[in-house]
Amino acid sequence: MDLFAVCDALLRSPWLLPLLVVMIAVDAPFPMFPSETLLMSASAMAFGSHDVTLVAGLFVASVVGSVLGDTAVFWLGRCSHRVLRRASTWSAGSPAGCGPGCWPGRGSRWSGRGSCPAGGW
Repeated sequence: MDLFAVCDALLRSPWLLPLLVVMIAVDAPFPMFPSETLLMSASAMAFGSHDVTLVAGLFVASVVGSVLGDTAVFWLGRCSHRVLRRASTWSAGSPAGCGPGCWPGRGSRWSGRGSCPAGGW
């Protein structure tokens, strides 16, 4: 079996563009997902074979996937304050924003304030 024939068949599959949209959208919240490899391989094949429709399809698929992925990450960040507020209710009673793990005398020598293991002062 010829390796180039298999790669050509995979890159000319009708599932290439929808798969690319999904892979690029998933690549936004999970950056270790390798969507760029598929995009660059398909782009090289499309430019090498002078297939203008595939080049345009790859461009549209990459833009749609990027917008969907970035929108998902934006809304995850925008709505995360509700989750974080519920998770940090243990520190709501302290005036310094620090709960029972607060060390009042162990601050930085420049600030003179206490430190908190939860990230507050």
